[in-house]
Amino acid sequence: MEEIRKKVSSLERKEWNIKLSWAKAHAGTRGNEIANRLAKDAAGCGGTEYETARFPKSTIHQEATEVARQKWRREWATSQNAAATRQFFPTIQDRLRYKIKLTPKITAVLTGHGMTKAYLHRFHLSQDAKCKCGNEYQSMYHIMFNCEEINDQRELLKQ
Repeated sequence: MEEIRKKVSSLERKEWNIKLSWAKAHAGTRGNEIANRLAKDAAGCGGTEYETARFPKSTIHQEATEVARQKWRREWATSQNAAATRQFFPTIQDRLRYKIKLTPKITAVLTGHGMTKAYLHRFHLSQDAKCKCGNEYQSMYHIMFNCEEINDQRELLKQ
């Protein structure tokens, strides 16, 4: 399995996108039948440097998941974007800890793209970005954690 991980890592450095999926063999699917024939031809050529091995689907899934999470962690830590989301989830582990059903509204809140005054002002759709509480710009972060106007609702939500 380590050998597969090295090969996948090598291809990813060359900016290959790798996706593993199961396809039912001999199902009459044109691309599947062509791939099956080519694989059989390659296997019968002799002298190939590749060896075949059988791995349980669960092992492949675990390895692919770990490779994807490592890439996600790297991108999360180095991305210039997603600053609003990192305020709520500083690390990938923080994000994975919560089982959140991502709806368009939740995504808007977590990414800072909700229709707040700060967001609208950024696109010149609002005269100013100040919250009606007068303390800060009306961002999602401000509304969720600092706005004095909604302290009661915030406390109710926490309970």
